[in-house]
Amino acid sequence: MYLTAYDLRLALSCPTKLYYQKAGYATTAEMDRYSRSFSDGSLVLQKIAQILYPQGVAIADGAEALQYLKQHQSATVFASCFRSQHKQAVIDIVHKQDGAVQIIATKPRSFDSKEHQELQRTRGLTLFRNKRTGEVNGDWRHTIEEVAWQKWILSELLGDRTDITCALLLPDRHKACGIDNLLRQFRFRPAEHGSETAMVDFIGDASQMQRQHFLTLVDISAEVDEVLSPLQAKAQPFLELVAQELRKQTAPLGKHCRDCEFKDGFKECWGELAEVQPHIFDLYQMGRVASNGEPIVNQLIRHGKVSLYDMPLEELTDTTYSDRQLVQIEYTQKNQEWYSPQLPRLLAKFAYPLHFIDFETARLLIPPTAKLRPNEQVAFQWSCHTIYAPDTDPVHSDWLDTSNPFPNLDFAGSLMAHLNAPQHRGGTIFTWGTHEASVLKDIQRQMAIYGYHQPSLKHWLEQISRKSALVDMDALTRQHYFHPLMKHRTSLKWVVSAIWTTNAYLHHIPYLRELYQEDQGQILSPYAALPKLQLEQHHPAITITDGTGAMLNYLEIMYGATSDRPDICQARRQLLHQYCRMDTLAMVIVWLHWCKLGKIL
Repeated sequence: MYLTAYDLRLALSCPTKLYYQKAGYATTAEMDRYSRSFSDGSLVLQKIAQILYPQGVAIADGAEALQYLKQHQSATVFASCFRSQHKQAVIDIVHKQDGAVQIIATKPRSFDSKEHQELQRTRGLTLFRNKRTGEVNGDWRHTIEEVAWQKWILSELLGDRTDITCALLLPDRHKACGIDNLLRQFRFRPAEHGSETAMVDFIGDASQMQRQHFLTLVDISAEVDEVLSPLQAKAQPFLELVAQELRKQTAPLGKHCRDCEFKDGFKECWGELAEVQPHIFDLYQMGRVASNGEPIVNQLIRHGKVSLYDMPLEELTDTTYSDRQLVQIEYTQKNQEWYSPQLPRLLAKFAYPLHFIDFETARLLIPPTAKLRPNEQVAFQWSCHTIYAPDTDPVHSDWLDTSNPFPNLDFAGSLMAHLNAPQHRGGTIFTWGTHEASVLKDIQRQMAIYGYHQPSLKHWLEQISRKSALVDMDALTRQHYFHPLMKHRTSLKWVVSAIWTTNAYLHHIPYLRELYQEDQGQILSPYAALPKLQLEQHHPAITITDGTGAMLNYLEIMYGATSDRPDICQARRQLLHQYCRMDTLAMVIVWLHWCKLGKIL
């Protein structure tokens, strides 16, 4: 059994998790490894890095790679899995030049070389270090420690006398891509032999890539050396553990357990305490309730008190959160929904027509056009339900572009045209959360940086992205509405599910009837009722139920292994249309219910 850097990080957060990880317990991860590496750009990033070292060879077996390195004075190996004394690491690139060895790690994290150089010049620091203490920065520490782990292993295999330096190869926010439609020059191949990891091939001009790439090689040898000894000390007890027959290590239960990715492991650790309903973990902003610097929930857990009602009300003193916490406890006990006295007055003030809007976006580490830089946001879809007057049915409009690799200006222009139409002016625009405002500000920034000259669009973006121009229904929920089934959450899916499944009158509204479905006598959330489509034979039917799924479907249409299949792409577009429409229709459902509670319709 071998310990990886990820295993160590998991074990340091909770030693019991190491057992669950090695024993193969299922996790609650939203994405499989292929989807994650596809969406974050790491597959393409690794391929670009290999193109920059054309003399390199891919040798998966670490023993073979080690022999190859020892046989040559200068050599480069890719993606080799090295093992030493119960430690394991896959190293992206080992580059040997005239006997000196360099570890090069590619990471899907954007980096600003200009800011980095300015810090070095003015303060003798790097972006990897805390500006106040000078120590390795917490934001980069996991990355630096992972490379330190690789150096530890390689040093043992090559001998301590070998000079090993370390570097990161990172997408540079200060560099334009230089190559148009770069992502289309890669072809993804499905995983082989049951592996979750897909392959990616480059079909473009390698020499052009070598001249115009947007990556920067940054030396981190000093940072690696700083964290290596502490890392070795922290790892020692866990290395001893995996060297023997792995045993479960128990750890104190606490608030950190709420986010445990091992669902069955959580139940195993907590036993009967996991089944208590309503649970203390359901309390809104539970971790912020503290006494003498320690979370109150940890004190309660030590005494076996894990009910929501075990929280001492006198401890809820932080007025930023306590009002909602007290409402949650009281109305969960009553099993009643609650709305503030102010909510009806607020709703009555909003001018018609009412527009409920939602955006779907993807932040692309690999720039989609030659002009752009890494990590730009791409806005590819919007949906809008409009209610023109009280007691009228909502009218739906939407926009989706899966042809233009950078559709942001068309996205914003089409939304401006829609909301500025004569029949729409003077109304109120609702969002759920701050994402939409952030996207519009991003497009406004992109216009300035990349020199897009459209004065009317620029002016409109300046006006609409102001805080007062958009009404955030998530903020309204936090301040003015609670339903026991929401527990501590205020996301749209939780709120609309709570309302929909407990208010039968909504099921009889003609334009909402399509959303009503039951499963074994239980009313389904509207999102669970969305139709599924089978994209390919012998593959299960799928639907989109969250923003991550929307992003992945968009990326598959644009750049995935089936992007050249019109039938599959059309099915994916259909899924995108129905999901984004559901988001804005869900906002309408919440609005209708609030109005019924406040008796303003």
